Amino acid sequence: ALVHLTAAAPEAQALIAAAMARADEPPEVAARLARGDACFAWVDGAEVQSFGWVCFRDRAVGLYQYPDRPGQAFLYNFHTAPAQRGRGLYPALLLAMRHALGRAGYDRLAIDVRADNAASLRGIVKAGFAPVGHVACATWLGRFRRPADPGAPPPLSAGAAR
Repeated sequence: ALVHLTAAAPEAQALIAAAMARADEPPEVAARLARGDACFAWVDGAEVQSFGWVCFRDRAVGLYQYPDRPGQAFLYNFHTAPAQRGRGLYPALLLAMRHALGRAGYDRLAIDVRADNAASLRGIVKAGFAPVGHVACATWLGRFRRPADPGAPPPLSAGAAR
């Protein structure tokens, strides 16, 4: 079943927090929900099989800051349980999110992915997203960043399904 978790529906927070812990993600469920982000997840029984987050403002990728616009949302931090990979859950989750967000009035979605993450790139394209740009940053000492290409446009993006 698809679960849509918002701050108004806290009953699934522990379920998502456990899935994030298994994925070695930071325990930020409450903080993300408090700033208005939402989580979508495929849940089988009491187990999250795949999850992804959406934020509606203040999204940056590298040093690129997306301008906030009405009807725009940013998809991020996806994970599929290792035992469930290869079953199409990730592109199906992306499609379900596109549909739900489109019905809610979000007609412009953006998602970013590392260029070396081939499996995620395949899932993103399978879900109907098209590349619109590339962002590259150079990092020194793990702290200081600068654009590798200051004129680079934003990462992958697509319109929401309605």
